[in-house]
Amino acid sequence: MQQTNDQLAQKAQQLAEQNAEVERKNQQIEQARGALEEKAAELALTSKYKSEFLAKMAHDGLEAVEAAAKLLPQVVLLDIGMPNLNGYDAARQIRQQAWGKDMVLIALTGWGQEQDRERTREAGFDAHLLKPVDHDVLMKLLASTPARTWQMGA
Repeated sequence: MQQTNDQLAQKAQQLAEQNAEVERKNQQIEQARGALEEKAAELALTSKYKSEFLAKMAHDGLEAVEAAAKLLPQVVLLDIGMPNLNGYDAARQIRQQAWGKDMVLIALTGWGQEQDRERTREAGFDAHLLKPVDHDVLMKLLASTPARTWQMGA
């Protein structure tokens, strides 16, 4: 009987170790899937705009500010409702930097009332686009860079 209990305990330990290994592999797979999904989204965006533009996606406002500082793009599209740092605050942080003063900032949002547009202007955005974004309007804005003479009512 003792041998059977020892064998069961040993088998339980082996199963626990195998389960832990499966969990580690699942985490690796999820990390790889996330990286692939991000690359796929960037490729889709680049492809959608006929490879005229390089796209880099950030998952929250903090990442967006870091990416803007690192890449120094001419144009940044910021979703207003991002986690960790919303689009308004991300725009303010970008505008506070010497490298962000002339960067074109475009707000992407589902909020389109006049007070929402005023709030994006106050945060330092150059344009305010409603989601889903009209492709032609976005292309017109992008074609006009780096000039910062856009209307906020697009």
